[in-house]
Amino acid sequence: MTKRNKRKKNLVLASVLFSFSLLTFFYFFQVIKMSETAYQIGKNNTTIDYLKKENANLKLSISQQKNLKNAEEKIIGEGFLKVSASTRNYIVIPEISLAKK
Repeated sequence: MTKRNKRKKNLVLASVLFSFSLLTFFYFFQVIKMSETAYQIGKNNTTIDYLKKENANLKLSISQQKNLKNAEEKIIGEGFLKVSASTRNYIVIPEISLAKK
């Protein structure tokens, strides 16, 4: 073989090896990101389930109370705060976690 053929062969081999390494890196990167996303989803689902149970308990305690005039006192007694028009809390969702078309 000539030097030129050896160089071409080495160049092709190096480019294939580089491409394979790059694809392997991106594959592992995607697996890690998917795992992180699945963890966050599970964590959020657990929080949602807890809040649903808490809401159901609050509804039950209000329905068991016959006098609805004291419902506000019962809610405050359960540890909830009165919501005013000036109090608003927003949830910030990072752009990276939103689906795109």
